[in-house]
Amino acid sequence: MSRSFSSLIIPVGFGCAVVMCVFSPGLTDDSTAKSQSAESRIDKTPKTSKLTLVSAGAVTPSDEAIALDFAQAHHPELAGLVIRLQKRMQSQYARAIQELHVDATRINRLQQRLPERYDVELKIWKISSRARLLAARLIHVGNAKAREQGESNLKQLLLELTEAKAAKLKLEEQRLALRLETVRRSIALIQDDSEAAADRELARLKRSLQRYSKTKSTTKNPAKPTAKQVSTKLENN
Repeated sequence: MSRSFSSLIIPVGFGCAVVMCVFSPGLTDDSTAKSQSAESRIDKTPKTSKLTLVSAGAVTPSDEAIALDFAQAHHPELAGLVIRLQKRMQSQYARAIQELHVDATRINRLQQRLPERYDVELKIWKISSRARLLAARLIHVGNAKAREQGESNLKQLLLELTEAKAAKLKLEEQRLALRLETVRRSIALIQDDSEAAADRELARLKRSLQRYSKTKSTTKNPAKPTAKQVSTKLENN
């Protein structure tokens, strides 16, 4: 692998190992002898049933559904490749599902709470996923021209990823700026009239103590029933 290509793969980040496994010779459509040999080795490997993976806590049906739905919605090609792992490489399939489930849960959680953050986080995930897939493909590209074009496409994706991450940081900057303004207003309010602020705090503490005293008194000395309450109770009996 050339130095220039290595420098492009490094920033791609987490999950690359799973994608590399997806593109291993045993899972490609190539019918060459090398591919057939790889498949025979895979077939001889002891397999873990899907039920065992589920019972061991590696993959639950719910996790699997969430992960695959997320991948199908936002990167269908990846979803198809992960599904192909299920029969031949179940441990890698479980790992891929776990990674997808973590990402899907984290990103989907933002959809209702922080829509703007959701959009940028989803964009980052989609670009990263495409970049990892392309990087994995380039490992098996022998043609120099095709490799050069692939590296160019990968670099473009990484540029888009950088822009998306910058947008995420800008959102964080805006959030922190609002928080800082709130803190500054609180400081100014206290400093403008420190005596009034102390009086307000003292009043708050007094109210808390009074509530506590009343609760404690009621617990130790429960109120005695009135004559009317006793009479009503006797009539009911």
